[in-house]
Amino acid sequence: MKQSASKSRMLLLELLLCVFIFSFCVIICAGIFFHGSNVATQSRDLTYCVQVAQAAAEAFKTTDDMEEFNWLMDGMRDNEKITVQYDANWNVVERGGAYVLGIAVDHSNGVSRASITIGDYSLTVYKLTPEVTP
Repeated sequence: MKQSASKSRMLLLELLLCVFIFSFCVIICAGIFFHGSNVATQSRDLTYCVQVAQAAAEAFKTTDDMEEFNWLMDGMRDNEKITVQYDANWNVVERGGAYVLGIAVDHSNGVSRASITIGDYSLTVYKLTPEVTP
Protein backbone atom coordinates (compact mmCIF):
# COMPACT_ATOMS: atom_id res chain seq x y z
CA MET A 1 0.00 0.00 0.00
CA LYS A 2 2.83 2.36 0.88
CA GLN A 3 4.50 1.61 -2.43
CA SER A 4 1.42 2.60 -4.50
CA ALA A 5 1.03 5.85 -2.51
CA SER A 6 4.69 6.59 -3.15
CA LYS A 7 4.23 5.96 -6.90
CA SER A 8 1.16 8.24 -6.93
CA ARG A 9 3.11 11.03 -5.27
CA MET A 10 5.96 10.68 -7.74
CA LEU A 11 3.51 10.72 -10.66
CA LEU A 12 1.81 13.82 -9.26
CA LEU A 13 5.17 15.52 -8.72
CA GLU A 14 6.21 14.65 -12.28
CA LEU A 15 2.96 16.05 -13.71
CA LEU A 16 3.34 19.25 -11.69
CA LEU A 17 6.89 19.62 -12.94
CA CYS A 18 5.70 19.16 -16.55
CA VAL A 19 2.97 21.78 -16.08
CA PHE A 20 5.51 24.19 -14.57
CA ILE A 21 7.97 23.73 -17.45
CA PHE A 22 5.18 24.09 -20.03
CA SER A 23 3.93 27.30 -18.33
CA PHE A 24 7.45 28.71 -18.29
CA CYS A 25 7.84 27.99 -22.03
CA VAL A 26 4.48 29.63 -22.78
CA ILE A 27 5.52 32.78 -20.91
CA ILE A 28 8.80 32.98 -22.81
CA CYS A 29 7.11 32.42 -26.20
CA ALA A 30 4.42 35.02 -25.44
CA GLY A 31 7.14 37.54 -24.55
CA ILE A 32 8.98 36.87 -27.80
CA PHE A 33 5.76 37.19 -29.79
CA PHE A 34 4.88 40.49 -28.07
CA HIS A 35 8.37 41.90 -28.70
CA GLY A 36 8.17 40.86 -32.37
CA SER A 37 4.82 42.59 -32.70
CA ASN A 38 6.28 45.81 -31.27
CA VAL A 39 9.26 45.66 -33.63
CA ALA A 40 6.93 45.15 -36.61
CA THR A 41 4.81 48.17 -35.59
CA GLN A 42 7.89 50.36 -35.18
CA SER A 43 9.23 49.22 -38.53
CA ARG A 44 5.91 49.98 -40.23
CA ASP A 45 5.81 53.45 -38.67
CA LEU A 46 9.38 54.20 -39.72
CA THR A 47 8.63 53.09 -43.28
CA TYR A 48 5.58 55.38 -43.48
CA CYS A 49 7.54 58.26 -41.93
CA VAL A 50 10.29 57.93 -44.53
CA GLN A 51 7.77 57.72 -47.39
CA VAL A 52 5.84 60.77 -46.19
CA ALA A 53 9.03 62.81 -45.65
CA GLN A 54 10.36 61.87 -49.09
CA ALA A 55 7.02 62.81 -50.69
CA ALA A 56 7.19 66.17 -48.90
CA ALA A 57 10.76 66.71 -50.13
CA GLU A 58 9.72 65.94 -53.71
CA ALA A 59 6.76 68.33 -53.42
CA PHE A 60 9.11 70.99 -52.03
CA LYS A 61 11.45 70.57 -54.98
CA THR A 62 8.65 70.87 -57.54
CA THR A 63 7.47 74.34 -56.52
CA ASP A 64 8.72 77.46 -54.79
CA ASP A 65 5.22 78.82 -54.17
CA MET A 66 4.21 78.19 -50.55
CA GLU A 67 0.48 78.18 -51.37
CA GLU A 68 0.94 75.48 -54.00
CA PHE A 69 3.27 73.54 -51.71
CA ASN A 70 0.69 73.70 -48.92
CA TRP A 71 -2.01 72.54 -51.34
CA LEU A 72 0.18 69.62 -52.44
CA MET A 73 0.79 68.61 -48.82
CA ASP A 74 -2.83 69.14 -47.75
CA GLY A 75 -1.69 70.79 -44.54
CA MET A 76 -2.17 73.87 -42.41
CA ARG A 77 0.06 76.84 -43.21
CA ASP A 78 1.47 79.35 -40.75
CA ASN A 79 3.79 81.77 -42.63
CA GLU A 80 6.75 79.65 -43.71
CA LYS A 81 5.67 76.55 -41.77
CA ILE A 82 3.33 73.79 -42.84
CA THR A 83 1.89 71.18 -40.51
CA VAL A 84 0.16 67.99 -41.64
CA GLN A 85 -1.40 65.57 -39.16
CA TYR A 86 -1.95 61.87 -39.74
CA ASP A 87 -4.06 59.37 -37.81
CA ALA A 88 -2.81 55.94 -36.72
CA ASN A 89 -3.60 54.53 -40.21
CA TRP A 90 -1.66 57.32 -41.94
CA ASN A 91 -4.69 59.18 -43.28
CA VAL A 92 -4.53 62.99 -43.27
CA VAL A 93 -6.69 64.53 -40.51
CA GLU A 94 -7.30 68.15 -39.56
CA ARG A 95 -6.86 67.78 -35.80
CA GLY A 96 -5.92 65.19 -33.22
CA GLY A 97 -3.60 63.12 -35.36
CA ALA A 98 -1.25 60.47 -34.03
CA TYR A 99 1.66 61.66 -36.22
CA VAL A 100 2.75 65.16 -37.22
CA LEU A 101 4.68 66.24 -40.30
CA GLY A 102 6.31 69.61 -39.79
CA ILE A 103 7.87 71.56 -42.66
CA ALA A 104 9.77 74.79 -42.07
CA VAL A 105 10.94 76.60 -45.20
CA ASP A 106 13.82 79.08 -45.33
CA HIS A 107 14.57 81.22 -48.41
CA SER A 108 17.96 82.82 -47.80
CA ASN A 109 21.10 83.43 -49.86
CA GLY A 110 19.32 82.37 -53.02
CA VAL A 111 18.77 78.83 -51.71
CA SER A 112 15.48 77.39 -50.57
CA ARG A 113 15.83 74.96 -47.68
CA ALA A 114 13.19 72.93 -45.93
CA SER A 115 13.43 71.21 -42.59
CA ILE A 116 11.05 68.27 -42.74
CA THR A 117 10.40 66.38 -39.50
CA ILE A 118 7.88 63.67 -38.85
CA GLY A 119 6.98 61.72 -35.75
CA ASP A 120 4.50 61.62 -32.93
CA TYR A 121 4.10 64.53 -30.54
CA SER A 122 6.91 63.43 -28.23
CA LEU A 123 9.49 61.96 -30.61
CA THR A 124 10.89 62.87 -34.02
CA VAL A 125 11.09 59.64 -35.99
CA TYR A 126 12.65 60.98 -39.19
CA LYS A 127 14.16 64.27 -40.35
CA LEU A 128 15.04 65.41 -43.86
CA THR A 129 16.53 68.71 -45.09
CA PRO A 130 16.26 69.16 -48.87
CA GLU A 131 17.71 72.21 -50.67
CA VAL A 132 16.76 73.81 -53.96
CA THR A 133 19.08 76.19 -55.79
CA PRO A 134 17.74 78.25 -58.68
